[in-house]
Amino acid sequence: MKKLIFVVAVVCLAALPMVADTAYSNLGSPPSYQCCVGWTVGGSQSPVGLINDAEQFTSLVSGSVSQIDVGLGWVVGGNNDATIQLWTSVNDLPGVMLGSGLASNLPTFGQSSTALGTITGNLGNVVAGQQYFVVILANIGAWEAWNWDNAGDTALLLQDTGNGWVQYYGSNIGAFDVLTGVSTVPEPGTLVMLGTGVLGLAGAIRRKLF
Repeated sequence: MKKLIFVVAVVCLAALPMVADTAYSNLGSPPSYQCCVGWTVGGSQSPVGLINDAEQFTSLVSGSVSQIDVGLGWVVGGNNDATIQLWTSVNDLPGVMLGSGLASNLPTFGQSSTALGTITGNLGNVVAGQQYFVVILANIGAWEAWNWDNAGDTALLLQDTGNGWVQYYGSNIGAFDVLTGVSTVPEPGTLVMLGTGVLGLAGAIRRKLF
């Protein structure tokens, strides 16, 4: 089930690595995304209940994935972190998990269009021309949101509310990149408080389509 959310936020500027091959990116250069609209991600004890999200992509290169960046914001509840995973794609569903990591210190959702949640490490191998999924699992008590990319492209979105993955073809794409061969790990971004407080929430009722 999908939701639109609009909230005020914190900005956390994160540097991208100096040298990397891009298996996939919809972040642009410099990296950015839509600040104030995205797919809901929720932990099992969050205000919105369990909602796991997955976006399918086709790898442009072959190599070992060492970094994944996502435009992801915290709304309310729990801790402001999320688990980001890389999976193979089998019949347009996640097949085998290749790698996983915890993205911490996420910005508050709604104002930043540049803050990135990042995981690094040995996240598995990808092959050019093959499809994969980036999966996001929210903190158990947190309501979070995966910001849409700026290009307005569409792809396959999956959402799981506890009864298995549901496929939504032709959905707006959550912002992310998948990098291989990263030689320089970026320094943590600087957190700058621009404002606090919820301005408003849209689409608070679960629904299948936006």
